[in-house]
Amino acid sequence: MLSNFIKSPLKPHAVIFYVTTKADIESLLKEYIKSIVLNNLSTEDKQVYSKKIDTWQYCDLIRINGFQEIIKKEDILNIKNSFSYTGIEKTNQKFYVIYGVENITSQAANSLLKFLEEPPKNTYAIFVTKSPNSIIETIRSRCQLYYIKPSENKFNEVIKKYQIKNENLIRASETYSLISELESDLDSKELYENYEFVCNSSKCQSDLKLMKDMCDDFKKFSYGKINKILLIISKIYPNKVSQINILQNLIKFNPNKVLFFNKILNIIR
Repeated sequence: MLSNFIKSPLKPHAVIFYVTTKADIESLLKEYIKSIVLNNLSTEDKQVYSKKIDTWQYCDLIRINGFQEIIKKEDILNIKNSFSYTGIEKTNQKFYVIYGVENITSQAANSLLKFLEEPPKNTYAIFVTKSPNSIIETIRSRCQLYYIKPSENKFNEVIKKYQIKNENLIRASETYSLISELESDLDSKELYENYEFVCNSSKCQSDLKLMKDMCDDFKKFSYGKINKILLIISKIYPNKVSQINILQNLIKFNPNKVLFFNKILNIIR
């Protein structure tokens, strides 16, 4: 069904790709954008634009990562302003990709909704979400939704590439919805740091100095990083999933980090 949709010459002005785990979303997005841009181009131009899209160098394309930071009204206004002019590329096809569209402020959502209701000509909205039910209904109803299956082969290639053999670390890797995000966190060592934090959390009960040092570190963590730690805990301690779900809902309200750290320790005990 998805492959037929991508091959179809008719594309909606807005689409949502729903990912759960191990999704090779970057490859899919490039394939989708190419299916629109490369139509009716000469062989030479197809090669040029295919390379531009593969390297994310296509000028009339804006990407916002709501998986890392909350999407603000200013982000949406930037898209609107950028696309209010004639496109830079001669293909005159414009795209904006919003990862984690569910992580959007109400002001930004209202601004996005107006843009979706009256989209400029040849402008395509592409949303990536881990939780379609968390997307505001008025936005979701204006988009076509497609579920993206996990890419087991690509995931296994990454595990082999980074020589990950520890079973619990492999489980921690499975918490990533996007393979590109997994590779990024492996390159930056963040996954290893988050995994080590989880391991130390089970040890610090009897080591007050370790507990204090971990608490000091925890206060500096972003809420996005804390959520990644919670996902690792849920994978390594599957019997704690319901308790972790409660904390994941609580984190949206920016709780006091010291108290939140203590809640995590109480779960791991």
